[in-house]
Amino acid sequence: MAAFLAATARAPALAVLMLMELSGAYSMLLPVALAAWLAARISRRLGGRFLYQDEAALKRPGPGRCWFRR
Repeated sequence: MAAFLAATARAPALAVLMLMELSGAYSMLLPVALAAWLAARISRRLGGRFLYQDEAALKRPGPGRCWFRR
């Protein structure tokens, strides 16, 4: 569960914390953290969009790109 969430949201720390709080199995912290980290790395390597990526935010001018300096 943590590996899937880490890969889709690209947030391994969030996935580990959520799973630890939901399950209470703190003895599994190291294997779950390793699985989440590995899933997030593979997801980044494969590329593509992640769960919380917004297309409008990608087109919006950021701090380095002002609308009046074109």
